[in-house]
Amino acid sequence: MKNLSFFLYIFLLVSIISKPKPRRTSVTHHNKKKNPPNNDPPKEEPKKEELQKILQQKNEQIKKVQEKIEEQNKKNQNKQTQNQQSTKNIPDNNKNNPEGKKFNLTEEVEKHSIEKKNDPNYQEKIIKKK
Repeated sequence: MKNLSFFLYIFLLVSIISKPKPRRTSVTHHNKKKNPPNNDPPKEEPKKEELQKILQQKNEQIKKVQEKIEEQNKKNQNKQTQNQQSTKNIPDNNKNNPEGKKFNLTEEVEKHSIEKKNDPNYQEKIIKKK
């Protein structure tokens, strides 16, 4: 009897140990999220020739802009040099006047007004306006 009980006891232990464990199905955090499939058509890479053409066009545009800037710089430099020369060439009234008389604007205006008063055509215009 003792032998039988001993065997039964061992048999139960072995059966319990070797029994497969049930899997837990309620836990979902182990499932990895799958990325959506990429259904986009493959992109065509531009050919080397096309890339070279685009680069040439951009280089030409850059050259044109640079030329314009250089032209503007030259014009500005020319204007600056002309301004400097014109400031140097301003005549003094004393140099043009050998007698050393200074130009007086009020005297010239008075002379001109006297000439106009003596002019008969100017007098007729004034009378017509009145």
